[in-house]
Amino acid sequence: MAVFQDFKFNWKGVDYSIPSNRIMGAIELVEDVITIDKLYEVAASGGMKLTRIARAYGQVMRYAGVTVEHKRDDKIVREPVTDEEVYAGLFDGAETKANIMGSLNGLLSLMLPPGSVKEPAGRKKGNRKSRRASSSSSRRRTKPR
Repeated sequence: MAVFQDFKFNWKGVDYSIPSNRIMGAIELVEDVITIDKLYEVAASGGMKLTRIARAYGQVMRYAGVTVEHKRDDKIVREPVTDEEVYAGLFDGAETKANIMGSLNGLLSLMLPPGSVKEPAGRKKGNRKSRRASSSSSRRRTKPR
């Protein structure tokens, strides 16, 4: 049984996949650029250099075999995607923030084994309030004494 699931993503309209038995290699390449602790910190607070996100995702994309066409000496050749192309891709279209967050979430989902993120205790799926917050709000006084 595999610990990880296949990692799937889309780049410029083409679907790519890294098989579950190769995920550790992809994680190692990402961690050469950024650790999972730093990814968590960025996801929670922002403030990450976009170049670091692009470099980390570029590692994953090259590992998955993503290539792009370049013109070399009047010939069209396919070469591995560059970090610069990945960075520019973050700004494609009107959904720049969504592209950036999608890349960040993609890196996190790649690095975390399925089932490793649990719902907090006492929290039901789909319930936005914790038990403590809802119980304390019901004890609030509405009229001054």
